Amino acid sequence: MRMSMREKVAEIMGIVAICLVALLVAGGTVYAIVTAPKEVSRHEFTTNVTVDRTYHRSAYTTPVKTGKTTTYIHHSAENKVYVIYGGEEYMINDRDAYNYCKDKEGKSVQAIMVNIKYDDDTVKCKLLEIITE
Repeated sequence: MRMSMREKVAEIMGIVAICLVALLVAGGTVYAIVTAPKEVSRHEFTTNVTVDRTYHRSAYTTPVKTGKTTTYIHHSAENKVYVIYGGEEYMINDRDAYNYCKDKEGKSVQAIMVNIKYDDDTVKCKLLEIITE
């Protein structure tokens, strides 16, 4: 079956539109990577933080039926510890930290933090680890 000229033009226009969208997505990705702030320095330090709350959820599996086949999706355990440092809340998802802090809500514990300075003069503080004795 032969395509009319109108159908050929419509098909070509569709291909051109898809190419333009792909080019825009690729260009946006490159722009985001090139203009993202670069790390200039990193300073790790040990300090006291206050345990705000802890959260635990055991690992579990969800069965998903597709026709006669059942696929199992595995969900990892969560062991979150929320701490307060300098008026800001930080979270770490670590089993050892959770086991150490689960009975220490409202108490002070030692943690390793890092200050990261970027070339646009912003500084971000992150929680690296809770020191478990």
